[in-house]
Amino acid sequence: MMGDSVYKNKKRNYIAFEPNQPKGYPSGKKVFYECVMCSGVVSSLPQYFEECECGNIEVDTSGGRMSVQHPEKMKIFKVS
Repeated sequence: MMGDSVYKNKKRNYIAFEPNQPKGYPSGKKVFYECVMCSGVVSSLPQYFEECECGNIEVDTSGGRMSVQHPEKMKIFKVS
């Protein structure tokens, strides 16, 4: 997972989203995915591959893929 300093102790602004939309999930430099099942946080634009501890959320930057097994158990937030 990404270094805690990027999102810890910063205000989290949660983003409302509809799971499984054709346009995909919000992403950006300051956007993170939080797994409700394991409390893991994954960057939406990691340098390489990142996943939460339970494997619910996976982001593969080099492959241009993102996988969420249980989208209803994911939150998206942006740090300010």
